[in-house]
Amino acid sequence: MPKTDSERLEQSRVLIVAGLIEEADVMAGVLTSASYRQGRGVSGLSLKHSVFLSKPISKGERQLACAVVTPTGMGKLEAAVATTEAVICFQPRFVFLVGIAGAFRHGPRASSSKAMHLGDVLVARYIYDFDMRKISADGNVGLRSRTMQTDPHLLEVAAHVSGTAWHSNIPMHVRRGMKPQVHFGALVSGDAVVASENFFERAREIERDFILEQSKSPIGVEMEGVGVALAVQRIRPGAGFLLVKGISDFADSHKHSDELAGRTLAKYGAAGFVVSMMGSDRFKKLSQGWAR
Repeated sequence: MPKTDSERLEQSRVLIVAGLIEEADVMAGVLTSASYRQGRGVSGLSLKHSVFLSKPISKGERQLACAVVTPTGMGKLEAAVATTEAVICFQPRFVFLVGIAGAFRHGPRASSSKAMHLGDVLVARYIYDFDMRKISADGNVGLRSRTMQTDPHLLEVAAHVSGTAWHSNIPMHVRRGMKPQVHFGALVSGDAVVASENFFERAREIERDFILEQSKSPIGVEMEGVGVALAVQRIRPGAGFLLVKGISDFADSHKHSDELAGRTLAKYGAAGFVVSMMGSDRFKKLSQGWAR
């Protein structure tokens, strides 16, 4: 007897967490354009979610099931709660966090790295929690930040995605001839919406405590990464996690005008890159060999 979509979800391979509904809608559109068909959702899950099923390309190849979920609110706490519920329900083999982020236009890496532009994609090697503090009796505030590392196997898959492949997942009217690039590095994660040039100076505190040890400086800032990473680590240890976000602004006083120009391309860039990853031979080999 053929399996229903709900039964197939017992073998669901990928959970995609999008911090905002607009990011989830773009992700769903890119999956549909890549020939994933929408399946039935799962009862008992309170989150807004959609399920997409890929077509097996070759005989004997397993169908890939993707669940796209959106937290009910902004920030890492909402993201952690949503991810926990979704991970328990879907039992994914891989978890992607997609959406938009702010990039650091200036900083210690600016002179040694390739320039970043609106619509480029950031792939996190490390995520730094920037919200934990110790306030001393004398009023001094010290960081109690923690470092989280993303999955090295997924990073390897990401490193081999060609620009031509993932650019084709971005609608031509969105890309308008632009050729977004991919940047790998550390991202700062916290609950604040950042629109200040001074924030990077605060982020340098993390550099003193953590990044010199890791030889990594932050290249951007976002709001859900720590919550999603922690939920995956605690609830589904062994599952691969990767954060992929498009640059919608440069986390400075020009944030509003930057978002008008870059937000749409950023959403499509992140979604298109993840879909290209999932369609690559390296990812298929990785997912077929995952033992859990």
